[in-house]
Amino acid sequence: MVHEQDVVRSGFQAVLGSLPWVERCLGASCSADGLALWMRYAPHVALVDLSLGSSSGSDLCVELRRERPTGRVLLVAASERMSRAALDAVGAAGLVRVGASAELLARAVHDVGLGRTVGTGGRRSAALLSRRQREVLDLLAAGATNPEIALSMELSPNTVKGHTSSLYERLRVRNRAEAVTRAYRLGLLA
Repeated sequence: MVHEQDVVRSGFQAVLGSLPWVERCLGASCSADGLALWMRYAPHVALVDLSLGSSSGSDLCVELRRERPTGRVLLVAASERMSRAALDAVGAAGLVRVGASAELLARAVHDVGLGRTVGTGGRRSAALLSRRQREVLDLLAAGATNPEIALSMELSPNTVKGHTSSLYERLRVRNRAEAVTRAYRLGLLA
């Protein structure tokens, strides 16, 4: 995690370091230290603050990817407003809000580590769906109806309807077909 504020960096490290699938979670307060850690430890995913005081997180992202193109970079920002084209231009796999919940942060890092992209075009990041919304999405993509989803997830049909409605809202779509199509475009479904 490259962030100039100790408390933010420590918070991210505490959240990520507690996950069983995270081997190590290192922190740097500036671009130079972040680059040194990137070269020394070759992490799968680097979290980089978009504004690093006198330097730019975007510039650091470009430099990290130039030094080790196989590594993945997830930008961290106070807002989720950065176009997919802008993320692609700097080589970032996505963007996550500083204030994201621990669950959503973990999901974003996990998804980026698996080669997915997250956080596009100012929309709520599809990778920042709740666990239940992701489960519903997977079942929708498999062609399940609401009653089938309810049975599979051991939920009431009304609860499933609520999850699908919030899923549509998060993805900014109107129906199942649009949700699945958008999810494929965003890299949420393989």
